[in-house]
Amino acid sequence: AWPDVREDGAVCGVLGTMRAIHGGLAAADRVAASAAYIRANLAAKLEVPFLAERVGVSGSQLQRDFQQFLGLTPKRYIVTARFE
Repeated sequence: AWPDVREDGAVCGVLGTMRAIHGGLAAADRVAASAAYIRANLAAKLEVPFLAERVGVSGSQLQRDFQQFLGLTPKRYIVTARFE
């Protein structure tokens, strides 16, 4: 799976197979919501526990979700987004 990104770089979804629902949102939705929040708040101090809390899962679950759908950790995603 991979992020569906608009021309302006904003993530508007995740394309690929969705997994079972965990914590109220499907994994793909958690990744998409977190990625959108990250891109909208690049100047803020962004930490995995805070991002995970926003989507209703543990930090380790969000790490697994990002790895599964984007092939990188949330921290690496944040660093990459800041350099783009």
